[in-house]
Amino acid sequence: RKSHCYYSSRFFIPWRSWTTGTWITSKWTANATMAGPALPQIRNAALIECGGNRHKSRSCSWNSTGQYLASGSSDKFAKIFSIDHVSPVVSSAQQGGTASGVVVGTGRELQALSGHSAPVERVRFHPTEANILCTAADDKTVRLWDVRAAGTSRCIGRIDMQSGGKHGNQAASIEWHPGTGSVRYLAVTEKDDAVRVYDCRRLNPTSATAATASRGGGNSRTASPPPGSAKPVRTFALPDRVMETVFSPSGTHLVAGTRLSSTGMGALRIWRWDGSSSSSSSTSSGDDENKNSSNVVVDDGDSQVYIGHTGPIYSLRFSPDGTGLVTGGGDALVSLWDVASMVCRATIPRRTKFIRSVAYSHDSKLVATSSEEDGIDIANSDTGEKVGLVRLMSDEKTRIRDRMGLAGVGGGADELAFHPRAYVLACARGYEPTAQAGAAAMQSPQVTVARLAVG
Repeated sequence: RKSHCYYSSRFFIPWRSWTTGTWITSKWTANATMAGPALPQIRNAALIECGGNRHKSRSCSWNSTGQYLASGSSDKFAKIFSIDHVSPVVSSAQQGGTASGVVVGTGRELQALSGHSAPVERVRFHPTEANILCTAADDKTVRLWDVRAAGTSRCIGRIDMQSGGKHGNQAASIEWHPGTGSVRYLAVTEKDDAVRVYDCRRLNPTSATAATASRGGGNSRTASPPPGSAKPVRTFALPDRVMETVFSPSGTHLVAGTRLSSTGMGALRIWRWDGSSSSSSSTSSGDDENKNSSNVVVDDGDSQVYIGHTGPIYSLRFSPDGTGLVTGGGDALVSLWDVASMVCRATIPRRTKFIRSVAYSHDSKLVATSSEEDGIDIANSDTGEKVGLVRLMSDEKTRIRDRMGLAGVGGGADELAFHPRAYVLACARGYEPTAQAGAAAMQSPQVTVARLAVG
């Protein structure tokens, strides 16, 4: 395994001519400078546990103000927590570069959103509307919620996914458009390697159950959505296996983390989602209905491809200031990209298993990385140098696991999310080793929140 990014000159296309006003707007380029003194180390961490240990969570998300933390739970609920009542006391000193925390409190569960009929796999708060939440579950639905509403009226929209059967019942990823001022576009990546963009203003809270059951497992890339579910604005069929898709900071492009079907390499595929394409299977004639039902096959002529890993890209995130991009792959490497040039400026090679999740801090200075291994790696987002390793278990539980022969496992996270205003990291704890199940030392909360003391 090489400790640098991979790329092919066949796919490399300079971006310098189309960054301004398209890939990066002036809003982002105004904050492009990240120079400053070297980052200090993480001194210690205070751990706050949210949710019980009977059910697991594979996804977490903060709202735009940091007041609410959402978690997708295996008990079919999406749960909303608050940690504001927990005293910000940080205990336990750093030992050998590892911030070994002490549990200082538990998160308060504010709501449990019911409506899904299967485990909730993905949760995403809207980037600017603090009370709008999106969830995706194994019941082949994506739902929108207003967390201010009472009773069943919390569900304000529903999408019935068009894939299923051999492709799986849950969305690979759900991501909001970064535009401000209204709740509008949502990108849903399904397991049939298609990305569908929905206008959330057209969604209804319910959908026809019979239509959902009758879709079957045919060619879902061109299937019509069931009655009661709005048609996608655009549908993009990709030639690669798609792991995750996000919008660019300007909102004009979609960026997918993929595994190339030809070589198995991990690559970023980027294309403009709101423009016309010569390969569209239905031409736009100015009629809204025709335009909204268009299906586009995204190939090398319509997109730019940047190879960055020797295995699939499982996770990717843009920095809040829009200048950086981090990717985590099946090769256990984390790559740090400069967005303006799309050059990989550094890699993080400290993990030995595939990367489950990556996240930027609110100020774009830190990058967090998780895998199945113990602890969360915290790095300098410019150089990739280690800032600290945060353990998500108390010292007592760590010692018990060590005596059980389970040192170094079970302390990772399925998904990471930094607080929008502070060095506070939420970690969804979906993974658990199977040996000696039921022992107290084997159990973890749904979400562990680490308040980091950096100094």
